[in-house]
Amino acid sequence: PPVMGLAGFLKAARTRLARTDPISSSWRTASMGPAEHAQRPEMHQARIRGHLDAAHGTAQQFTRTVVFPMFLLGAGLQAASLAVAAAMYAVGGQLLFVSVALLLLPLGAVWPLVMLRPSDEGLVRVAARVCALCWACVLALMLALVSEGVREVRAPCDAASATRACWWVRASLVFTSIEAGVALLGALRFASLLVRRAPRAQSARHTLDVIWLTLGRVLVARCAVSGTRFVADAASSLMGAGLDENASASAGVHLIAAFENGALGVFALLPESRAGLQAWLVSRGEAVTTAAGLGALLGNRPAYQVQALAAERFRCISAEKITQQVIASRVIGRAVYLATERAQLGSVDAFISHSWLDAPTGKWEALSRWRADFRATHGREPRVWLDSVCIDQLAVEDALPCLPVHLAGCDALVVLIGDSYLQRLWCVVELFVFLEMGGTIDQITVLPLCSFEARVQWLGQLSRFDARQATCTFARDKELLLATIRASFGGFDRFNAAVRNLLLDVAPVELLQVNPSEVAVLRQP
Repeated sequence: PPVMGLAGFLKAARTRLARTDPISSSWRTASMGPAEHAQRPEMHQARIRGHLDAAHGTAQQFTRTVVFPMFLLGAGLQAASLAVAAAMYAVGGQLLFVSVALLLLPLGAVWPLVMLRPSDEGLVRVAARVCALCWACVLALMLALVSEGVREVRAPCDAASATRACWWVRASLVFTSIEAGVALLGALRFASLLVRRAPRAQSARHTLDVIWLTLGRVLVARCAVSGTRFVADAASSLMGAGLDENASASAGVHLIAAFENGALGVFALLPESRAGLQAWLVSRGEAVTTAAGLGALLGNRPAYQVQALAAERFRCISAEKITQQVIASRVIGRAVYLATERAQLGSVDAFISHSWLDAPTGKWEALSRWRADFRATHGREPRVWLDSVCIDQLAVEDALPCLPVHLAGCDALVVLIGDSYLQRLWCVVELFVFLEMGGTIDQITVLPLCSFEARVQWLGQLSRFDARQATCTFARDKELLLATIRASFGGFDRFNAAVRNLLLDVAPVELLQVNPSEVAVLRQP
């Protein structure tokens, strides 16, 4: 797929707007015959399958061309570093040569994980095995060096013939023992991930988090040991001969090791730094497409599997059954959910996008006005998808991969935009998923809920919008959505600009006439 940054995305959106889509325009045609009504769901399902196939294919291509090669390169660095270190030990057995060989190990440990996402379930499990094996090998190497040090300490110490002072040998043995302990703890923690039983989606996300956390702590601990070794070696070098004849070289090696382990350890412990590097790498490749982001949202599941699950769970409700109490309640009783009905993809009139933090009275009034306009045009009640009543609260986790299909299964997107809409990450992501799944800008209806004064403030909120500051009810959802944004746009600045442009394109005239000069400033080419 072609690279699609901000300009490419908006160009594609304008192309969709200009294109006559028989599916998107059919719901507005009052003269539609019975045959066309019967064909519409089938047309929708075919189009949805095409978009899902494209998203899944893009996600798989991203894994093959970016994630997998980086994973192999990192694993290769680890294997090469450990092999050279083992050869150095077999040849000379000196800690200095082993330390030089292990300089590539921290980079090799971090590199395979940089582009891994929770949706890469198979590679995440392999990464846990590789990490456990790697640090088990480091443990074995450190234990061999400890054994060598113990034999050296037990040997008679002749200061005239020894190359190192006896107390210096003991100090070096302590440092090596600490490194062995760090490797043991790391190997045990990584190994524990291999026996943990949890649902697959949760397990992959949890496993990746634990891998980064454990690796960060191991590298920071190794940084502390290497830093202490550097101080001791530097002091030995300044004091002259009698302690360690390789003190100067050893000091240089441990200084490099301390900086490397420290920098990579801090990187591993900070999710923001990992996200920033991942976004920068994505923006340099062909993975910057909304289809790639959609693939991340779907969790790289096969298209047929996602569509089958979504079709099974797709429901709607007649707008007349949505009371003000339903709009105001975040937790809906089972009876209300059972009042909804199964629906075919393509047979629902509108997907209602809203923020739960906005005033329910304003949302109810805006939805009532839209419902009245729809009835006046079509002579019937609209059938809508509303999250609180159409999602089975007993299976909320299963609803996440279904969202793109449910958006595409509706003929329009009705946005109830209030003061908190831009503060909810799910809300703005729904706009882009709707377009990526084949929707057009003219299928989006924005209903402002705010007064004139609040509209002025809304433009200010739009100018300050930052996806990283938006919130989700669950932290895991925010993590997934931010990963989707990075995969789609290669960075948050591009996404933030795309949100501003898109909302300015779909906002009603009365919302933009509040401050035309500010609107002109907000628009970015």
